[in-house]
Amino acid sequence: MKIEIGESMMLSYLKHVKGCQVVQLNWKPSKAFSRSQEGERWSRHLFDRIKSIDAFEGIFKKSSFDQLLRQSEVDVLGINVQTNELYLIDIAFHENGLNYGDFESTALRVVKKIVRAIFISQMYFGGEVASHSSFCTPKSSNKLEEKIMGFLDLLSPYTFDKCSVDFISNERFMETCLDEVVRGTANEADTSELFARAIKLFNMNSLLKNRVAPVAKGADDPQLLENNLLRLKSKTDLNTEFSVEKVIGKGISQKGVVLVRKSFQLRKSMLGQGNIIIVPEQGFSYDHDKLVHAIYKTQFAPGQPADKSWNKNGTYSKTSGYPNWASEFIDVL
Repeated sequence: MKIEIGESMMLSYLKHVKGCQVVQLNWKPSKAFSRSQEGERWSRHLFDRIKSIDAFEGIFKKSSFDQLLRQSEVDVLGINVQTNELYLIDIAFHENGLNYGDFESTALRVVKKIVRAIFISQMYFGGEVASHSSFCTPKSSNKLEEKIMGFLDLLSPYTFDKCSVDFISNERFMETCLDEVVRGTANEADTSELFARAIKLFNMNSLLKNRVAPVAKGADDPQLLENNLLRLKSKTDLNTEFSVEKVIGKGISQKGVVLVRKSFQLRKSMLGQGNIIIVPEQGFSYDHDKLVHAIYKTQFAPGQPADKSWNKNGTYSKTSGYPNWASEFIDVL
């Protein structure tokens, strides 16, 4: 059976990052599976509700609910039995950017896959499990990303209490999926995972070391740290000088890595890693963990302004600049 490299990557993601004890590629329902009556009733109602919304016109074309289910397949499905969470992921890699035809058709097709996964989660796994339905792609246009996220916002009032939905692409894909899989599989020896095996082959030639630059030993080797920072600088078009003092002064001498990012981002998955984030294109850096711990009570705690973004999505980001409440913890390069 042909194994897609993207699907293999997400299998490793669910296993080594999300901690799923059970993972399967190309999951399809069997006629032998029993259906949750409540889940099916809820799913049929959502199906009819989506068809009635003008923005989703043509999303299911002429397919009935039962036809849609017969066509269903999830690229990667994972279950974390300890946290009682179900992950349903579809992934696509198009070299020139995600494209299933015209702009509108592509957006609707992505949403249809996400919605179909919601139906599967409710009908075959029941409402007692916390479900997460995502579509992932490493490359899409910003306009398409905004369109799809807009569609998902329209769905949110109907799905938030049953299943979280997400579209992960571009830099967020690289940070949330690729970087996490590279870290999570670093010490794994399972050669049956195609993507993890490919990463190890690349690492033999140090091809991935330009993305994440380890500097844990930089405290007692200034030249090593300087070389790492120069390598980070070479990834940008700026003339900014990354001085050892500016970065070492933020606590990186203890542990962690210097990560280059295009914009301001905070992530739950990065907590405890001691990372310093550099945003060279915008000219600033910050200590990720120190910032999160300092502003948690006023921004991320339940009921605070960024509560939903942090506690539901596990992330907070700002495309241009950084939020005013973070300014105290920002170093201008």
